[in-house]
Amino acid sequence: MSTRPWYKWFPGDYLQDTVHLSPEADLLYRRLLDIHWRDGSIPSNPEKLRRLSRLPADWFARAWPEVQEYFYNPGGRNTRLFNKRMKSYLDSTSRLIKQKTDAAKTRWNKELHAHALHVQCDPDPDPDPDPDLREEKIPPNSSPPSKSRPVERARFQRPDVRDVTAYCRERRNHVDAMAFVDYYESKGWVVGKAPMKDWRAAVRTWERKDASGKQKSIQSERLPDDYYNPDGTTNAKYADRKRRPGIGTNRQPVQTTSGHDAERTNQGSSMVDEDARETVAAIRLAANGTGDG
Repeated sequence: MSTRPWYKWFPGDYLQDTVHLSPEADLLYRRLLDIHWRDGSIPSNPEKLRRLSRLPADWFARAWPEVQEYFYNPGGRNTRLFNKRMKSYLDSTSRLIKQKTDAAKTRWNKELHAHALHVQCDPDPDPDPDPDLREEKIPPNSSPPSKSRPVERARFQRPDVRDVTAYCRERRNHVDAMAFVDYYESKGWVVGKAPMKDWRAAVRTWERKDASGKQKSIQSERLPDDYYNPDGTTNAKYADRKRRPGIGTNRQPVQTTSGHDAERTNQGSSMVDEDARETVAAIRLAANGTGDG
């Protein structure tokens, strides 16, 4: 008995083999082929065949002698009839199904064997894995999350100087907001070759680099507004604060020296050094004279 609900049908071959059949015989033959496919064979008793074909008795009496030649009895104790082509097709289909079933069982047994070997090689698996790696349990009454709709990421918005300044005040760091914005504006707000996704994370990166002294070539430390007096001198309350050269400030007097001024300065320095050497020599001479007396 076939477990498949359909079988291949070749209308060209059928019409060529049944061109001489009457309409009643053609109908009977077609129905007997379907019964043969479903049950694997047909009974040899004519009365059972008539009931299975659902044909009137007079129709069956005229059609069966024409159709009987398409079926044979293999002999022996078998009381069933077979169609040669249908039996061959059933046998080939059964072999194909059996081959696929055996292949699936073999593949499944290999996977089970491989899993058993893995368990034997690791007899003491971690009974309490990392809590962060545990799968989140879904309550029984709640529906699982849908995977058809992807999670939409918020679109990146470029900050301005006020946004960065407010965040730096919140973080209490020394990141120069203007330098930060100018730097990433010049690069098109990319990190490496990828577009920036979170400018606050970039500010925190600058903050860490500033603490380790690696960001000085890009950003500068902002000095308080009252660091300099109106006349350009340093405020007294910041006198003990050491300033690093090359660090940008809010205000810093710039002095330029012309070539003549530099020459006079060098000459003055040479005269001071000569006077100092003469003074040291006089002191040594006096000390030597005192020692001799």
